[in-house]
Amino acid sequence: MSRHTTATIGVLGLGLVTASGHLGIAAAETVTGAGVATRPNVIMILTDDLGFADTSLYGGSVDTPNIAALARAGVSFSDGYAAAPVCAPSRLGLMTGRDPARWGGDSNVSARQLPVDLTGDRAPGPTMGKVLQTSGYSTMAVGKWDLSGITRFMGEDEVQDKPNLPHTLGFDRFYGILAGLAQYCPENDNATFEWDAAAGRYLSQDPDQYLTDEFSAQGADFVSEHAGRDDPFFLYLSYNAPHVPLQTRSECSLPPPIQDERDRYEEMVRIVDEGVGRVMNSLDAADGVIGNHSTDPNVRNTMVVFTSDNGPEHEWETGELTGRKYTTFEGGVRVPFAMTWPARIPAGTQYGEMVSALDLLPTFATAAGAPWDDGDRQGVDLVSRVLTGQPAHDSLQWRYYGDNVKGGVPIGTARLAVRSGQVKYLRDVTPTGDVSEHLFDFGRDYDGDGAPDGHTERHDEVDNPQYAQRRQRLIHTLQDWTTQLSLDEPFEVFRSATGLPDGYAAYGGMWSQTDDARLRVTTDAPVHMTAPATFFRDSSSEADVELSGAGAAALVTHAGTGPAGTTAQLRLNGYRTELVTGSDVVRLSRLEDGVPTVVARGTLSAAVHAGTTYRLRTIHAGSRIEVYVDGAKVLSWRDNQPHEGGSVGLHASATATFDNLRVGN
Repeated sequence: MSRHTTATIGVLGLGLVTASGHLGIAAAETVTGAGVATRPNVIMILTDDLGFADTSLYGGSVDTPNIAALARAGVSFSDGYAAAPVCAPSRLGLMTGRDPARWGGDSNVSARQLPVDLTGDRAPGPTMGKVLQTSGYSTMAVGKWDLSGITRFMGEDEVQDKPNLPHTLGFDRFYGILAGLAQYCPENDNATFEWDAAAGRYLSQDPDQYLTDEFSAQGADFVSEHAGRDDPFFLYLSYNAPHVPLQTRSECSLPPPIQDERDRYEEMVRIVDEGVGRVMNSLDAADGVIGNHSTDPNVRNTMVVFTSDNGPEHEWETGELTGRKYTTFEGGVRVPFAMTWPARIPAGTQYGEMVSALDLLPTFATAAGAPWDDGDRQGVDLVSRVLTGQPAHDSLQWRYYGDNVKGGVPIGTARLAVRSGQVKYLRDVTPTGDVSEHLFDFGRDYDGDGAPDGHTERHDEVDNPQYAQRRQRLIHTLQDWTTQLSLDEPFEVFRSATGLPDGYAAYGGMWSQTDDARLRVTTDAPVHMTAPATFFRDSSSEADVELSGAGAAALVTHAGTGPAGTTAQLRLNGYRTELVTGSDVVRLSRLEDGVPTVVARGTLSAAVHAGTTYRLRTIHAGSRIEVYVDGAKVLSWRDNQPHEGGSVGLHASATATFDNLRVGN
């Protein structure tokens, strides 16, 4: 794909094709004078687990003429990325325009079991629906929601008071599934709800047709009702297809025979494509005339975006890309991505720079004339980038805590990735501290056919000395990004297999959750755990610490380990702030290759007692380190050769309990 923007103006006949063969939206002609757009309608179409190679958008295996026509009528993005490689965090990023890792969205488990309140004091600003609703848009969300911590087994009464329900995030109307999973066939209980504004409740529904068809019908009806009105509309059409379970209109038995899985999947994709055509044809027909695309104000002044929340469940749907859903390889995060706005974007445009789902809120808000840039959103307006050909991003980053073994690593593994330009770096740390790294050059032609093929991620350059400097630059880019991600760990969601929350690595000891939702380590030797996908420089780290008997417990800061693949990857560098049972002395140690050296001491007002909880806090400000216990400053020390940054962790030499680990800049 060309790494620049090209445009073909005045291409005709690229209509949306429905199952019956009728044409929908055609490509736009050159925008001039009277063609200048006013605030557009917005249709956001999101699919679920749709792979990059699943559609004919890029010449894939499944014929999807309506989706491909959208791209031909506007812009096709060759390097479009999801905000995360799994459902709930990806939707969190889409709706907020911010990295989901900043708001507890490091995994499906964390995002669903501890959903951040997007309307509260710590909310990341107005969501996509709220931005457009407050700007005068009529709004509706249809399909999969997955932002409220709701499961498909919850009944009508159970869902009413959950956080982040559609009506609280800017949607006048909602029809769909509030959970992250549902079956498709009418005979199934698919946990579908509709928001009844008059009653102030979500009411259970019982669709009488295949669920994807029901969602398409709801979306088409909303468009027909609102197109042509004075106030613009926003439709968020979030299909749960082709996510498992693999059910089609005629094949509803579960589980499907293995030999039928691919056929069922591809049929589900085709049904989504039909739905896209149905919605677009309702837009075309809203003025009473079908096919007058060049003059139809509804067609010309509606922005439509099509993409997926992440890569597919099945690797056979990623084409030449490596990986799948649950990974930060291209197969997990690179997704189909297309946009049309005939009044502004020339037909046949191709954009070869990186774009992200995080860009869609800024794009819609800018088109609507709504304020959105508070200096803290990662996304940008894509229309201006498409029209000028300027890059949207210097780099994109992901942090994901593996929550499914299908990702190819142990559950709980901390996975980091960064792409800058044509080079991508990935780093995994398992719950036992094993580290693996990868580096890929997307700009290289490895097979000699004259076209770059490094994006397939089949040629790992991480051990190539020619890439050593680029590897280090990417690590620094990743560290700079990670410093923006604060940590607030209540130790409420654990993995039984590791005894830890996702994203943590333990180096010795037996870690577990207590009955009152705290973290306990049982040990008679020095052990520690870290959050290896965090990185902090000037910061304040704190935790509740309680010793059960004789020994020491500590807060670890600016932690790092030795090179991946060596024994040094299990030995810690950084700082350790310790409390010792029976002592009134607080010890600050500097760690080098796992060996602690006490560098400063402070005095408490009384000796540490077993069974008493203390709030231990360490502040890093440049070369200066300050330590507080229960709010009282106990020591200050300056390191002339400081560890400039690192992750946070905990240490104990005897059984101890920890809680409320927090780090902020």
